[in-house]
Amino acid sequence: DGCPKPPEIAHGYVEHSVRYQCKNYYKLRTEGDGVYTLNNEKQWINKAVGDKLPECEA
Repeated sequence: DGCPKPPEIAHGYVEHSVRYQCKNYYKLRTEGDGVYTLNNEKQWINKAVGDKLPECEA
């Protein structure tokens, strides 16, 4: 059922995010850093490109 929930820390919180990276010899073609955060509507959002997924190019 996926990864276990990370441990919590005092006076902090866990942010659910993922980072897309390209395989060797490819690079991200899309604007942004490839980091997507899960918002309140359960959508993965990137600060620069919204819900548009990144693409890798040779």
